[in-house]
Amino acid sequence: MMNSRYTEQRLRRELVALFDERRQAGDKIEPQWAALTLCDRHRQGLQSVADDDPIALQDAVAFWDTFGYAYVRKLATRCVNDMERAHQQDDEQQVLPGFEYLQTGYVIERNGVAMDVAIDDATDDELLAKADLYEAQAMTQLAHADELRRYVSWRRAQRDDDPHADV
Repeated sequence: MMNSRYTEQRLRRELVALFDERRQAGDKIEPQWAALTLCDRHRQGLQSVADDDPIALQDAVAFWDTFGYAYVRKLATRCVNDMERAHQQDDEQQVLPGFEYLQTGYVIERNGVAMDVAIDDATDDELLAKADLYEAQAMTQLAHADELRRYVSWRRAQRDDDPHADV
């Protein structure tokens, strides 16, 4: 395993800082944009250090662009998905004033890309689709709870029928 001082935690901190910059500017957060921005910043650093060997530099940049971007893009998507989970929890800092559950932003898919969008920038259709999703999830959760209860009842009945079953 390669020993590197550049860790996933460090990359996550950079992504969160980048997301915070975008959010403060009132912009949406897209994983593709975040990955390209970070890759570009790090490519500039690589170029400033390796100017002595243009061929090695070209190879390194090509490799970094291909594999570095893929990893950063994947992690940026995970971070956006983590924001979605955070939005679904009761976090007082993210709740819109005057509401109990309404969030200041939601992860919304646009053109096949999940991104964090401020509630004021989301379209009515996007917000209604999110409401439909939450409603469907609630029904699924209720059905799941019902199945768990039925399973426990069934299992208890099986135990009652078998006096040698572990209790």
